[in-house]
Amino acid sequence: MCGIAGIIHKEAGQISLQTLQAMGNALRHRGPDDSGTWIDPTGKVGFAHQRLSIIDISGAGAQPFHYMGRYSIVFNGEIYNYRELKQTLLKKGYTFHSETDTEVIPAALDHYGRDFLDQLNGMFAFVLLDHVEQVLWLARDRFGEKPLYLLREERALYFGSEPAAIAAAKPLEPDMEMWSYFLGTGLPKSSGQSNRTFYRNLVQVPPATWISIKLNDFTETSGVYWTPPQADEQLQLTDDEAVETFAALLSQSVKQALISDVPSGNSLSGGTDSSSICAVQNDLKATTDRKVFSAVFPGFAKDESKAILEVSERFGLNTCLVYPGKDGAEDIYNYLQQLQEPVAHSSCYAQYKVFEAAQQHGIKVLLDGQGADEMLGGYNRYRTWYLQELWKQGKKQFRTECSEMGYSWGFKDQLTAMFPHTATWFLRKKTQRLVTHNRYLHPEFVRSFFQPSLIRKPVITSLRQAMDYDARSFGLEELLYYADRNAMAHGVEVRLPFLNRPLVDWLYKITSNLKIRHGYGKWLLRKAMDKKLPANVCWNRIKTGFETPHNEWMNTVFMKERTAEAIAHLKKERILSPGTPGNTNDTIFNWRVIQMAMHL
Repeated sequence: MCGIAGIIHKEAGQISLQTLQAMGNALRHRGPDDSGTWIDPTGKVGFAHQRLSIIDISGAGAQPFHYMGRYSIVFNGEIYNYRELKQTLLKKGYTFHSETDTEVIPAALDHYGRDFLDQLNGMFAFVLLDHVEQVLWLARDRFGEKPLYLLREERALYFGSEPAAIAAAKPLEPDMEMWSYFLGTGLPKSSGQSNRTFYRNLVQVPPATWISIKLNDFTETSGVYWTPPQADEQLQLTDDEAVETFAALLSQSVKQALISDVPSGNSLSGGTDSSSICAVQNDLKATTDRKVFSAVFPGFAKDESKAILEVSERFGLNTCLVYPGKDGAEDIYNYLQQLQEPVAHSSCYAQYKVFEAAQQHGIKVLLDGQGADEMLGGYNRYRTWYLQELWKQGKKQFRTECSEMGYSWGFKDQLTAMFPHTATWFLRKKTQRLVTHNRYLHPEFVRSFFQPSLIRKPVITSLRQAMDYDARSFGLEELLYYADRNAMAHGVEVRLPFLNRPLVDWLYKITSNLKIRHGYGKWLLRKAMDKKLPANVCWNRIKTGFETPHNEWMNTVFMKERTAEAIAHLKKERILSPGTPGNTNDTIFNWRVIQMAMHL
């Protein structure tokens, strides 16, 4: 994992090594091991790279990387199937001069053409120049684990792994439309325009997307290279068949995620997902004295220390307990100051401290359980969609599931199931009102900047649709953004086995009752881990999430003072209404206010 940046210009001689070095320096935290800059012979393309050495840590893996005298690439991420792909390409006559996964990307483009992205299983963002065709390729992985920002101008294009890299070459201005949306809804990603950022004209390449640019005329073509299997491809499996196949695919995913030439560890929350990865590693004989890092909150109602220690003891893990908040409210405030875009909740700070601890212990790679909820039906809200499915199908287990969930199905639920378009309209209006009827936002600010098109609520009529919307349109990408920024702030790579492509493609094909059953989300995962995890971890019905003592942190004297300063500043700028108190009782809103004041 690394940091990449660069410039593409219509005219030769407009790119300087000094500018590229400044862009790279802005990403030094992402890749502290090595750096490189390069301008192509035409003078129209310039790359910068900051390297975090994970695979082939020798100088042979330095970037920008050049292949066959034809291709030049800067790449961020990991290709999990690079060994298998390399063997295939060797048989086709290709030669390789390193042990990196980077080298297989241009070779795959050369052999497979535009379809080369179908061959890649991993997390990635890259920019690749074909010198012969004079075409530039940009691409991002299927779910957006790795970021890629773009700033387009009439005669130039700037790209980078973070906004700071582009800001080193071109000043960025705040996008007040996105800030109005965030202040009202608390959402850092737009559900209507998911590639929007908090800077004007700066966008993200959407997940599962490729872009090609012809250098001679700057014409741009783009497309989506992956969509999940469709509903009509659904598999009919017995429970035993499903458990056996799932266990094999998850094992393969974890095994690939463990490939590294540097020390690796785990993030362990005490929940089913991260604990399951540890269980699979135990089966693979990969847990002996393995370091795991866990955030704990002594005295907090949702502290998961007990489960963390129980899992650690079962698998003989070397556990490092992290105490977010122990460094004081000033440390939380400093965390917010170094962010380039806002975060919704203080749980992001807790994750940041976990990755910080990993770096301090010399760990460069961490496996994490993110993606399991979206792929296996873990969120509590999914149960409602599953019940709607059963009710509309008239299935016998509808009443049984209601009972086991403790869910009281009523008249409103029936109306929602019968009239999904109307229910969606009401949900969209309700979200809009969070901005338009927010008592703290200045009416003039809302009128000037809020755009209803930033909010989209699709019509959802099935569990599959709800999960797919979270996974590919709105929800998961936000969590992946947090994971990338928090990990890379410390030069740590986070890997997510539940998002491995073969596993994901298969999970899209299984039936809903393998994901939710007997009142349990992620039923299939729990069943597969039934004899491996402690029962209170495997079959815990309570979906805790990654909770922090947010109110306690925000009610410290220091954070109250910063909140008061931020509110005063935003009132002066006519962003907050004159009647906004110097410190609202809404600590979540105060969290947003502090961040906006920092960015103005």
